Amino acid sequence: MIPILIADPDPDFAREIKWALGESSFIRVCASAEDLSQTTTLLAEHKPTVVLLGPGWPEKEIIAFARQTTKRFPSVSLLLLAYKVTSRMV
Repeated sequence: MIPILIADPDPDFAREIKWALGESSFIRVCASAEDLSQTTTLLAEHKPTVVLLGPGWPEKEIIAFARQTTKRFPSVSLLLLAYKVTSRMV
């Protein structure tokens, strides 16, 4: 089972993702966070395989967070959902 952490400032986002996943036998939501500081704390605590970063974060903030997180937690995969992809995000 793949543990994932869901992070988005809108608590409805995590709730909807959990609902969409249902009773998956492959994915388990181990935690959810509504701010990036809490996300870092939960990353260290739960050690998920994947962090799902929702579309609610400001672009510059989430890019900086992603860079820091990949350095600090190199074994964690980040999945960034965005409404609009820019050349700075690739």
